[in-house]
Amino acid sequence: MSRFRLVTAAVSDVGRVRAGSPNEDGYLDQIDRFGLVAVADGMGGHQAGEVASATALEALRAAVASGEPLREAIEGANEAVLEKSESNHELHGMGTTLTGDML
Repeated sequence: MSRFRLVTAAVSDVGRVRAGSPNEDGYLDQIDRFGLVAVADGMGGHQAGEVASATALEALRAAVASGEPLREAIEGANEAVLEKSESNHELHGMGTTLTGDML
């Protein structure tokens, strides 16, 4: 049986288009605890992309930590973003991409 060590890194760039805007990117590196890595990118130009990406990643982390399979955890993260968007007028329409994998 071969062994390997996986090392992760993350870099983010707000870009030139919306300079001064909050960074809408987020990542999750839970390889040591759950074997989980994930990246979320708030939808630029939409309201509260940074809130959407943070919400999705936290919901994903919590679901995987409680033993949910990845697919269901991602679906739950989607529901968490939608619920937050619908419960606060200032967050209405927020969105994010989310991708993750269990290693």
